Amino acid sequence: MTLIAALSLFVGVSGLIGSTAMISDGLGLTRIGAVTSAPTVGTTSAPPRTASVNGTVVVFGAIRGILSALLLVGAVGMLWVRRSGRLYSLAFAVGWIVLGAVEPFALGYAFGWPVVTSALYPFLLLALFNSPSWRMAFATPDDRSAAVPPPGARKP
Repeated sequence: MTLIAALSLFVGVSGLIGSTAMISDGLGLTRIGAVTSAPTVGTTSAPPRTASVNGTVVVFGAIRGILSALLLVGAVGMLWVRRSGRLYSLAFAVGWIVLGAVEPFALGYAFGWPVVTSALYPFLLLALFNSPSWRMAFATPDDRSAAVPPPGARKP
C-alpha cells in the first residue's frame, strides 16, 4: 500500500507539472508540448511564429491539474489508510480514464499508445481499490462490523 501511495505521489506531482506546461502552452506563453507547439493541433512540425491562445488546451490542462491534485490528496489519505484516500484515488482514476477517451478527439491528436499507457495507472488503481482486501482496509469500523457475520451464523 505504501508503494502505491508513493507511486501516486509521483504520478500526481508529474501530472501537476505536465498540466502547468499544458496550460502555459494553451495560453501561448511556451511551446513545450508536441500537440500545442505545431502549426496545427495534432502535428509535430516546427512551432508557429506567433503565440496564440487555445482555450481548449487550457481547459484540458486545468482538468488534468485538478485530477492530479485529487491523486495527491488521495495518496496522502492512502498513507494514513483513510477512506478519503480511496475515494479521491478512485475519483482520479475514473476522471483520468474519461479524460483519456475525450481529449484526443477534442484536441485532434491520434488515439494511440501514449493515451493507452497514460491510462494504465488509473486502471491499476481501479483494480486495487475495488479488490475485497483493499475495500476492507479502507472501510470504516461500521462497514467492517457489518461485513463480518455474527458468531454462529452459517455461510450461504
